[in-house]
Amino acid sequence: MVNGKCKKNFPKPFVEYTSRGNDSYPLYRRREGGQVSITNNDNVFIDNGWVVPYNPWLLLKYDCHINVEVCGGIKCVKYIYKYIHKGPDRVALELRNGQNCDEIQQYVDGRWICAPEALWRIFSFEFSRMYPSVIRLQLHTPNQHLVYFDPQQHVSDRLADDDNSKTMLTEFFKINCDPHLTGKGPTSFEDLMIVNGVTYSTFKESAQMRGLLQQDDYIKQCLEEARSVKMSSSFRRLFVSILVFCQPKTVRELWDEFHPCMCEDYGREISSNNLIINKLLLEIRRLLHQYKKKLDDFDLPSISAEFLEDTTLPRIIEDELSYHISDDDLRAIERLNAQQRIAFDTIVESIMQNQSKLFFIDGPGGTGKTFLYRSMLAHLRKTGKIIIAVATSGIAATLLQGGRTAHS
Repeated sequence: MVNGKCKKNFPKPFVEYTSRGNDSYPLYRRREGGQVSITNNDNVFIDNGWVVPYNPWLLLKYDCHINVEVCGGIKCVKYIYKYIHKGPDRVALELRNGQNCDEIQQYVDGRWICAPEALWRIFSFEFSRMYPSVIRLQLHTPNQHLVYFDPQQHVSDRLADDDNSKTMLTEFFKINCDPHLTGKGPTSFEDLMIVNGVTYSTFKESAQMRGLLQQDDYIKQCLEEARSVKMSSSFRRLFVSILVFCQPKTVRELWDEFHPCMCEDYGREISSNNLIINKLLLEIRRLLHQYKKKLDDFDLPSISAEFLEDTTLPRIIEDELSYHISDDDLRAIERLNAQQRIAFDTIVESIMQNQSKLFFIDGPGGTGKTFLYRSMLAHLRKTGKIIIAVATSGIAATLLQGGRTAHS
């Protein structure tokens, strides 16, 4: 009872015919009849409006209360499955720090078994089943399996133990050598390299010829999509991430098709195609170095000998030194007005003399200050100075070459 009324809306109204209600639950036929006393002192009377739908045969068989409903619509069907799959109640846990904690007691106190799980355990139902039984074969290259030993034990004694040379894979080879087996598998590492009578030089080539490796179509689709939306620098990082984490089979084919997209930002400064390719390879090598990888680990072109002596400058400094300096920005110095020229000369002189100073330029926002900043950046970068162009807004940052907002 809630607020003096039945929360299930009993008693139900009397109706002549069974029909489906607005919520898809049926309104059962309830004929109006007399009231019946359910207590000895005749103080409580009920009628048909208080009767819960039931099945007499089920009540007698199981001797318990069973509510029987007729599925009159999709909501009723949903209602049935909701109760089966809705899961257990939630539990609130509180974790505290303390001394002399009893971990076993904490586990017992914090362990929660919901009603369905408890019932499943009581009836000893299986929690999982696999048929046929499948065990993952531990793979390794020849003599590259793990060997565990006590640090106090001599390595030579451990290596002398023949059991250490046995692994799940080597024993699998040994079983396959049994002549009584039908449809036997490989019998050795060398046997794995042979496919249709042809011996291959690497396990990867052998697996590829057996059709065990996934195709690179999804990698190519990824690069094709990125080609239309990513800048060259982002495209280079994406390509390196694919090399390291996706292990594509056709690295050279991907390089031949997509390397022009990775060096589009070089074209304005470098006219030689050979120089562009080598600069791109140097950049790829630097990115791979972050993952402790080398160009030789992948099927990529080699860097020409004259370019092998790479700069030792950090990548972020080299980026700041590689901006294309516009001739228009350099010539803009001559068009500065008197006040702009004073600011220009004062700031440039301070930087050239390595003086630590802080300048405030007071002036209305607009093209005037941007004109001054662009000319000053061009002049200082022309002299080899590393200047970081920082703006307070994204719009202002886009007006400066290499500009960025403070939060970036």
